Amino acid sequence: MTTTENTQAFRDGFLSKDPTAKHFGQFLYEITRDIAGFCEDHSPPSYDFGEGQYAGVIFVTWTQPSSQGNVHRTDQFRRGQNNRYEWFDAGAGAWIGYLDFLRTMANWGVLARRVRIELDEQERRKQVAETGRPQPAAGMKIPAVLVEESDSRRSAPERVDLKQRADAACEPSKSFTTVFFVVGDAGMGKTELLLTLARERARAVEIDPASDAPLYLFVSSAGRALSNLDDAINTSLSITRILDSQSAKTLCRNGLLVLIVDGFDELLGSSGYDNPLGSLEGWFRDLRGHGVMIASARSSYYMTRYRRALSETTDLNVEHTVADIQPWSRSETNAFIRSYGVRDDALFDLSDRDWHLLTIPFFAKAYATWCASRSGLRAESVGIFQVVVEQYLERESMKILDQNNVPILTAPELQVLFGEFAEMMHLEGKRELEQSYLELCAGAALGLNDIDKGRPGLRRRLTSLCGLSVGELIAGDSKFGFSHEVIYDCFLSLALQRRFEAGIDNAYVVNFFARGAIHPAVIEWFVAANPEAARSALNVLLPRENISLIWKKNVGSLWAALLDHDAGMPPHLSVPGLVFQTVKLSKGHNSHLGMQDSSIDQLLVSKGAATVDVKNTSIRYLEVDAISTLKLLRNIAPEMIQEMQTPEIYCDTTPKIRSVLENAGIIGREASAATQEWLDTANFFIEALISRPDAPIVVFSDDFETEDKKLGWTRRLGSAQWTNFVNRLTQCHLASWEPIVNKGRPKSRLVFHVPPAEIARRNVGIADVADFWSAH
Repeated sequence: MTTTENTQAFRDGFLSKDPTAKHFGQFLYEITRDIAGFCEDHSPPSYDFGEGQYAGVIFVTWTQPSSQGNVHRTDQFRRGQNNRYEWFDAGAGAWIGYLDFLRTMANWGVLARRVRIELDEQERRKQVAETGRPQPAAGMKIPAVLVEESDSRRSAPERVDLKQRADAACEPSKSFTTVFFVVGDAGMGKTELLLTLARERARAVEIDPASDAPLYLFVSSAGRALSNLDDAINTSLSITRILDSQSAKTLCRNGLLVLIVDGFDELLGSSGYDNPLGSLEGWFRDLRGHGVMIASARSSYYMTRYRRALSETTDLNVEHTVADIQPWSRSETNAFIRSYGVRDDALFDLSDRDWHLLTIPFFAKAYATWCASRSGLRAESVGIFQVVVEQYLERESMKILDQNNVPILTAPELQVLFGEFAEMMHLEGKRELEQSYLELCAGAALGLNDIDKGRPGLRRRLTSLCGLSVGELIAGDSKFGFSHEVIYDCFLSLALQRRFEAGIDNAYVVNFFARGAIHPAVIEWFVAANPEAARSALNVLLPRENISLIWKKNVGSLWAALLDHDAGMPPHLSVPGLVFQTVKLSKGHNSHLGMQDSSIDQLLVSKGAATVDVKNTSIRYLEVDAISTLKLLRNIAPEMIQEMQTPEIYCDTTPKIRSVLENAGIIGREASAATQEWLDTANFFIEALISRPDAPIVVFSDDFETEDKKLGWTRRLGSAQWTNFVNRLTQCHLASWEPIVNKGRPKSRLVFHVPPAEIARRNVGIADVADFWSAH
């Protein structure tokens, strides 16, 4: 090996101050950074350069922690043919691929076995939580179907083979970190899909450790609200006794590990809705444009906030695919329930609303299990919601028995207790409670000052309830939560219903809707059970100032649920500044509805509806039953609408939407056509960038054309308009082109110096932004 002086001279003269600027420097930087992930203190190790017969070899000296103590070692690395990274395996006396070095450091076969054992245990706990039995039920399996989100309703949805796509994206030469978001409502089977994916892969790698397939590391939120993603990963990896979050990042960067975060929107608690990037941003920066992650989220609102956060950053090298998990069809649901031995007469009294719930796998399994335990008795008028609650209460009540094997709590008492649990979790912004909180809830639910005297044996047995103990966390305290997010939603809705039975408490109503994000299903069940109480709550909430984005979304959900309950009649005529998902207006003729300064995902208006003021309201999708119905919309702005559908016309660009509104006499024609054309062009492209900031803008350098199908919106106004737009961005110094090293036609990536969201706000305080929007 060379002397330390020569090493330092080589480092100073050849590598320069930025080691990633030259190929050999990048090789050295990546090797030492990766090894740091396996070091005891995660600091970059020392290294030397070889001389003579070792020319071109890097010697890295470092300390590897192990269960038998620290191991001091020196490893040799080089770049082989075609720049392949290689490691010298001293045991075999041969140079082998660098990825084999990483697998050796991770004790690959043992790691796969320990991951598989933990995932098997998670599957067992999941089965117990859902069916009360550790073994899978004998019913048929219905494979989950994922379809890729499209940027237009006119595009046919494309099915996603998640395993195939994730494996293909693990290519280390890739220039973007790839994230797959699996989205869908609670109970749609996201957890089962991802857990099965991880279990099957762990089992395959355990059988064949020489396989090139990556391991899938499954990290479950399970209702947790941890401080950051690294804490969650370290907790999940503790079972392996091999990896931590730093070594996991090393394997992920090199395509050996796919990180799966199940329930990412829950992981960060309610605050995650206002800080959706959270600690995921730190992972993106550490992965430096490599690696693959899979995350699930149940809320479309969360995805909207997540994308907004992305649009407010400028230097994250990430590409996303959003895949929606599909509900079962009615025929699939019917076949699944019958596979449990359920007879026809048990399905006789089911309403359309019940059948709709049964297309959600969690409800179908719960109902099939309930029927099977009752030899096919009919649910009569109970309804699927109550069937699920009843089944859960029955199972949980058997966990706390007295000396005569009689439940200490009756089913009604247990329902009130679980309602107290869910309510406290919501108001505290947590999805788990410590034992002291469980005892507090039990005292309140049962009206006892001393639960030991009132119900002997209950205090020490409370932790058997809720179905989950997450063990020792970072803080050192065990915490307990519901076994499934749907169950949490059910009891939160029941708690809300019970609170309103005694009358309206204004302060409670405001606090409940302001404290944390409420899933729309919670509110829909509340409205169905007690619409008059829901109307009273809405009347308390709407005159008040908009408190937060979460408040806007929750109150918007309540208003929309009452709108649907009343078949399209607005429950309140002044709802400015709220966040809505789907709004279907069909009644209220000659009334005036104010929805200014709001955000609406889907707005569907029929000719019998009220007139609607949508000033400064963004509408992702607008549908009317006739061109003339557009006249019901006041202060409508073409640039605030992404897509518009009439019986005759479909539009998905600002210029086309403006033309339809002008021709219908809804808005006046602009005097300066050229100026308006530029503003419409800029508005369309900027809004597209904000709504889909998760697809990096990569173009062919010679003509600015894109090849990624996710960027099809760049071609809707024609290549000349797109070229004009990006040239304007670079001329105003809001963005620049970064060359990408690749074979074939040269490519470049558009790198923003000012976040797209800031450009969209037309912040005149930034001179370059003002210049961009000025007429030219």
